[in-house]
Amino acid sequence: MLVAFEGGSIIRAFMLLLSYPFLLAMNHEIRLRVMVFITFYGLKLKYMDSVGRAVLPKFYLENLNLQAYEVLASTGRKVVFTSVPKVMVEWFLKDYLNVNVVIVS
Repeated sequence: MLVAFEGGSIIRAFMLLLSYPFLLAMNHEIRLRVMVFITFYGLKLKYMDSVGRAVLPKFYLENLNLQAYEVLASTGRKVVFTSVPKVMVEWFLKDYLNVNVVIVS
């Protein structure tokens, strides 16, 4: 919601809020894709990057498991598989965790 508001406008955030009842009827993967579509559709790439870099690190770092980070930091080449859309996580993984390759499943 915060990314939709910061990157787009109050109208985009309101559309995301109004879509919530419809999203409940979908499975998790489709729900996530629809929310990302509403949030990022029509935004220029530079706005996506700047909003994502300003808003999302706090949430990602709060949920980062210390043991998982230690294992990741001890390896050489790092490849991460994720189900989260690449536009949302690639820069975080490369900047904060020094990941070499991000693959979306």
